[in-house]
Amino acid sequence: MNLRTGGLLCLRNTSYTFADLALSHRYGRIRTDLVFENGFVPQLRPDGAPACRVVPRQFTNLLQRGVLDGLEDWDLIDTVFRKMPAPALAPEVTFHSMVPSLPDPGEPLASWSYSTLDGWDGPPEEVLEIQRHYRLQRDPKNPDQSEVVGTLRRQSFRGQGWLTFMLEPRSIPA
Repeated sequence: MNLRTGGLLCLRNTSYTFADLALSHRYGRIRTDLVFENGFVPQLRPDGAPACRVVPRQFTNLLQRGVLDGLEDWDLIDTVFRKMPAPALAPEVTFHSMVPSLPDPGEPLASWSYSTLDGWDGPPEEVLEIQRHYRLQRDPKNPDQSEVVGTLRRQSFRGQGWLTFMLEPRSIPA
């Protein structure tokens, strides 16, 4: 059975980028500020050359740049696609913010950050840095609760600039 027009196609941990498929021009991209990677599977180009390699580490994986000719950062992130009524010259892109705004800053209790490059002794230009920044704060609306809020900054695959994503706030008992 074929996917109907307007239907959603969700792909995660794919070996190939959706942008490299011949039918990709029939699908719009749906993006969010919570999804910053396609998963942990290395992604390949149509000729089998690696677009993105995965370097396993103890607590996280590092993403290593590969052959990126013609690819943009989002081509290696996109996981949700909507079937369009007709093929398009350029795919429609819809962005949905899943975290409307950061919670009101409460009483700060602690903050911490870490990077995928922490403890990495290889050349930093070979891998993509992902930085996570967290803040534990007292919930201003409920003093018996604390919350962890955070952001994630992901280095561009081309090494020029950063993409910023939200980390979903989590409430915890005080």
